[in-house]
Amino acid sequence: MSSSYRLHIKVGDNVFEAEGPEEAVRAEFASFKELLNSPAAAATDKRESQLRDGATRPTGGDGALEVPAEVLKRAFSTDAGGSVSLKILPQSDNREADALLLLIFASRALSGKNEIGAVALMAGAKQSGLQLDRVDRPLQIHRELIVTGGQRRGKRYGLNNRGVARATELLSAMFE
Repeated sequence: MSSSYRLHIKVGDNVFEAEGPEEAVRAEFASFKELLNSPAAAATDKRESQLRDGATRPTGGDGALEVPAEVLKRAFSTDAGGSVSLKILPQSDNREADALLLLIFASRALSGKNEIGAVALMAGAKQSGLQLDRVDRPLQIHRELIVTGGQRRGKRYGLNNRGVARATELLSAMFE
């Protein structure tokens, strides 16, 4: 019967667990340590600590556009189920369309999801105080800013880069 070597280590959110011949486990652990010490891992750890401390949160795909966490807290509310709503509606000519654009943006900024389903978007709109029968009609105004997929109740909405920039502008205008 051969001896088995077992190692279980947790470093922050990272967990290493291996069992087998000692040489194999040591080799795997060495690879794990290299990954932890990589520049990408250090950047991720730094970014997560900044977000916990209330710094800015990336809203674009490359993190170029950022919104202070305090602005997100003032503008949006989330419930235990993860549903997002607006605390303050935008005061613009296209109020409903702008509010829906901001709700799609909030889904991206607060939960990290690039898309929000039509049902969840409608629930967030109603919770925000909008009186809508459908979400697709008001969003036609911003069709060049929105990426859609799916059909009917399974439709999903996301923002392209210009949509993220427009939503950031709307948020800035709301809290000037």
